Amino acid sequence: MALLSVIRRWHFREGVPIREIERRTGLSRNTIRRYLRSEMVEPRFKVPARPSKLDRFAHKLSDWLRVEAGKSRKQRRTARQMHADLVVLGYEGSYERVAAFVRAWKGDRQREAQASGRGTFVPLVFGPGEAFQFDWSEDWAILGGERIKLQVAHTKLSHSRAFIVRAYPLQTHEMLFDAMTRAFRVLGGVPRRGIFDNMKTAVDRIGSGKARQVNARFAAMASHYLFEPEFCNPASGWEKGQIEKNVQDARRRLWQPLPNFSDLDGLNAWLEERCIEQWSQIAHGLVPGSVAGLKLILASSQRFARDRLDSDQPLLSSWSELLDYVRSQMAYESIEQFRILFLDKKNRLIADEVQQKGTVDHTPVYPREVLKRSLELGATALILVHNHLKAMSSIPLDHALAR
Repeated sequence: MALLSVIRRWHFREGVPIREIERRTGLSRNTIRRYLRSEMVEPRFKVPARPSKLDRFAHKLSDWLRVEAGKSRKQRRTARQMHADLVVLGYEGSYERVAAFVRAWKGDRQREAQASGRGTFVPLVFGPGEAFQFDWSEDWAILGGERIKLQVAHTKLSHSRAFIVRAYPLQTHEMLFDAMTRAFRVLGGVPRRGIFDNMKTAVDRIGSGKARQVNARFAAMASHYLFEPEFCNPASGWEKGQIEKNVQDARRRLWQPLPNFSDLDGLNAWLEERCIEQWSQIAHGLVPGSVAGLKLILASSQRFARDRLDSDQPLLSSWSELLDYVRSQMAYESIEQFRILFLDKKNRLIADEVQQKGTVDHTPVYPREVLKRSLELGATALILVHNHLKAMSSIPLDHALAR
């Protein structure tokens, strides 16, 4: 990542003092202040080309290192032994230069193995304001009576799932920057990270692992908005799966049938309105450990327990599953309930209903209503369940079977 972009994010977004930045980077405070005041993307220093005596032997040394890497540790040649062999071939340089080359080669190999061999893990849960994802797609619209192929920019917040879509004729830098600017305006802010694929307007060259040569104009835009760009591995769309799915969903929600407008401005105004309308229909992400997350876990466990009972197997044949089910449904209630499980003649579940809800210490039961509901469902057996709120940590359950 560009040094200036990191310094700007530390200072303007995270509020890191200049003295602390000085400690982290080793730059003087005057230099840091100059970088913060300037509009530069990255300080560049002209380094004169310095030919090395090892240049003629670099290819040979790389081949040796690849061969040695396949041998056991005890059989490998050391860097000093390789230096001696190079001297025999005519190398006149120092051992230190050879050792530096070997260290750099092993470092590159280790980073490549970490990025590809063991895999790169992408978080599936994002906090509010943590990240957004961006991607392009190709879609069609009717503009001025003519069917035209458009380049569509998709921007989506990873936590709230709010998204914005905007159409352009091409995928140029100007249109990418305009899409980013308008997206941040509509979404109400700039998250800390942006997740992209390796599009040509952002990445000039893809290195090994996660190494990227970021385009200077794109780096300037990221530095201006103070977000940290992250790039997926090549051909790894699942690393930004939210925006990939958003592209598919948008084709059904926005582009079928083909929108018909007189010009591109009218189409983009309609797209912005439609996107905002759909925000209320999208479930927000959950923060680990939040109340919403715990409620989702509880609802999922209740649904799982219910699915296990919704089978053709007799309910009474698995008493432990029955107890697990009623605990999952009632153990965390704040008031007492009277629940009825209606069974058929084979003791299979017909319905599960809460007949009555009471207070913290009692609940009413009406036998007439119980019998009436049993006749309506054609039940031949009942399981009556009642919970007692004696203690929040341990809530016993009463079970009675009546025929």
